[in-house]
Amino acid sequence: WEYAEALKLRPKDPHLLARLADAYDRVGDGEQAKETARAAITLDAQESLALRTLARMAISEREDSEAIVLLKQLMAIDPLDDWAHVELGVAYVQTGHPEDALRYLGPELAAGYPDKKGALHAQLANTLRKLGREDEAKLASAEASRLAKSSLEGDENGNPNAHQ
Repeated sequence: WEYAEALKLRPKDPHLLARLADAYDRVGDGEQAKETARAAITLDAQESLALRTLARMAISEREDSEAIVLLKQLMAIDPLDDWAHVELGVAYVQTGHPEDALRYLGPELAAGYPDKKGALHAQLANTLRKLGREDEAKLASAEASRLAKSSLEGDENGNPNAHQ
């Protein structure tokens, strides 16, 4: 509501449009989120929050090819965006490009990117197997199992942070 009101004063503000798009996405109004994010990008192709919102939506809708394009745009703006690297790696896993998946996902996980439930490590293990790197795949798989077990133990002990 506040962003919509602010836009009445500055209707061509790409940053306000991007924030409004993010808010629409978070409350589940996908069509408004897309429309508003695209309007922000039309005004400023470098509006990273709008690109991130569109990428997040493409990922959740399994539109991997679109997600790849958006994630690459985000990385051009901020080459150190860890989230974009990981999500690009996941998109490449899902589109059957293991070499590209490994290039983006592997270094982020090795550097400690959060993977509370082990799902990213499991994807890395499968990618490594596809590339014939069985020893590394076993290590990634073991880490995925450890993280999954740790997450489940947190759930059983009533840890409210276990799902983060």
